[in-house]
Amino acid sequence: MGLFTPAWKSENEWKALSAVEKMTDQKKLARVAKEAKTWKARKAAIEKLTDQSVLAEVAKNTSDSDVRKAAVEKLTDQRLLADVAKNDSNKYTREAAVAKLTDQSLLAEVAKNDSNWEVRRAAVKKLTDQQALAEVAKKDSDGNVRKAAVEKLTDRTVLADVAKKDSNWDVRRAAVKKLTDQTVLADIAKKDSDGNVRRAAVKKLTDQSVLAEVAKNASDRDVRRTAYEKLGDKQ
Repeated sequence: MGLFTPAWKSENEWKALSAVEKMTDQKKLARVAKEAKTWKARKAAIEKLTDQSVLAEVAKNTSDSDVRKAAVEKLTDQRLLADVAKNDSNKYTREAAVAKLTDQSLLAEVAKNDSNWEVRRAAVKKLTDQQALAEVAKKDSDGNVRKAAVEKLTDRTVLADVAKKDSNWDVRRAAVKKLTDQTVLADIAKKDSDGNVRRAAVKKLTDQSVLAEVAKNASDRDVRRTAYEKLGDKQ
């Protein structure tokens, strides 16, 4: 290293950390966070950063995804977090930004549009907006994301629609578990193509005549047994 190279640029971890500990200037700390040779020195610099605009600049412009993620975890500005959540190239950094977001419209935007299903699911888990959740539950291309949306839904009409029509049996079952409408549950218990979904519907049934019908006529032995057990509970 050159004679006048700053100590924080040293490859010696102790030397670099010692230099960072003495720093207070936010812009210098931002430079350390982006350029220090050791991860511990970069992380120490981030821990001393408090300026939201500087943190955002590090979060958006540093090549190291771990540094960007650490900076994001200190951000509180919703506008800046949204920018990272929508535009960062690394899914883990976007997830970290989503974890700090509270704005429902911004969360809905990420939940609907992010290219990575794990980031979309992370946004869904923070959503409370029922209209946005319904849209995701019906339209998302990934079953994990649709299931996460179903688990946050309260709209019985949407839940019934998903329970009857979703292509993924696990998503349909998640919707069934939140239903109480006996007519809808009876229809699913008799007609769904998957035994796991039919059993879930049977477990929610209270109509004795429907339970008796399923116990007698279901093609799946486990479905029949579940119906018999439910009938026994009422005797």
